[in-house]
Amino acid sequence: MRIRPVAAPGVGDHRVEVAGQPPSYEVAEGAGPERGDLVAMARAVARRQHRRVAVLALPVPGAAGRAMRGGGQLPGPGARILGPSFGDWLATTTAAAAGGC
Repeated sequence: MRIRPVAAPGVGDHRVEVAGQPPSYEVAEGAGPERGDLVAMARAVARRQHRRVAVLALPVPGAAGRAMRGGGQLPGPGARILGPSFGDWLATTTAAAAGGC
């Protein structure tokens, strides 16, 4: 699954900003600055935590699986880009807290 992850503080800041604006029917979509593969990111977090776990890529069947494989989890063109990148977040996250992205 291809995604554009955002660290929780970035999401919180974005939601606070949106909540302070007048009501709108538009979706306030946010996304991280880089695309990444969810399985590769999970493996990177496990390595950062010094955990020896098997992270397996399991295909999701049906329409939902096709949408995920086709980039259905990626944001639209109007998404606000929020940081930090996954790599920057991972580099600054302690091994004990690395599960919180």
